[in-house]
Amino acid sequence: SEEDILSVDVPSIENTWSNLYKIIYSNLAELLFFLEQKFARYLDIDCKIPASYLITAQTKFQQDIEVLKESFTALNIDGQLLSIVLLPFTEFLNASHTAYSITYQQLFYLKEMGKSLFELLDASEEGEDLTDKLEGLLLYLNFNGVRHFQYWTSIVNSEIESLSTTKEKLDRLMFLQKKISQATVKPGFIFNRLRAPLQSKMQSWLAEEIGYQKERGSLSSNVHLPDELSRWKDFKIQTVFSVPQLGHILKLLLDSGLYLNKNRSEVLDFFSYFFASVKQDSVSPGSLRSNFYKDNAAVSKAVRDILMDLVNRSHKGLNVAVYFALDYFLQQF
Repeated sequence: SEEDILSVDVPSIENTWSNLYKIIYSNLAELLFFLEQKFARYLDIDCKIPASYLITAQTKFQQDIEVLKESFTALNIDGQLLSIVLLPFTEFLNASHTAYSITYQQLFYLKEMGKSLFELLDASEEGEDLTDKLEGLLLYLNFNGVRHFQYWTSIVNSEIESLSTTKEKLDRLMFLQKKISQATVKPGFIFNRLRAPLQSKMQSWLAEEIGYQKERGSLSSNVHLPDELSRWKDFKIQTVFSVPQLGHILKLLLDSGLYLNKNRSEVLDFFSYFFASVKQDSVSPGSLRSNFYKDNAAVSKAVRDILMDLVNRSHKGLNVAVYFALDYFLQQF
């Protein structure tokens, strides 16, 4: 059979047609290997690989894919992303030895991809989240498969939908646009030569999404407001608070029940829109939200000093016992 001829076993000395075919095939394989080594630049990488190459690569990939799957799963890589990354290897393993269309380009790509995945694992630290680095590697390797691009857009869409304001959404989209535009990609390397490079597809998608969000924001801002509301459109309360201090004060007011709003995100968005810090005329909702949930001893002390100063201004004759009682109370926050 053809698979017997392609086997790596050394032909026996028996004078059989099978051994003759093996000898001829072995010599042709050596000649092809020589041409690949000496004249690689002249070879058409879109040609189908020899069946012997397929068998050898399948044996190696079978071992590699198990190790990669186990290692990345242990690092809590998203299962959907991992299955997308390993899918080309799985399809390669399922290719028939007698009816296949694997090209040199596909084989070279998978070899390089497998090597890079192992290097990523070797450079990782225990407990490290490799998701961002894996996505960066896929961009570098120009992994432009349809499933991967759809996965990436779904992740970005979910992230954008979780943000409250158009400004936050645009900030995030423009950051991703900058990050992807400045990313390094492997020259002349691509997974599917019939599709656009991954970087350009991502850039186009982000540009369209940014345009959509800007148009949406423009329509919202052009909505007619009653005179009383339009009066406060560009109004800001100027404060001497830093953003961390403002976030901590809001946390005290909400945790103590002095502010009754149940939706804390809306409260933070409101203050970020209508309040300015000592250093920033415009407070980012994301920055305020981050400082709202962050514990910082220095910020807590600064806020206590501000509140005690207000108490002193309110009650000039406050006795010492009450002062220390109030100070103790404030230290609980």
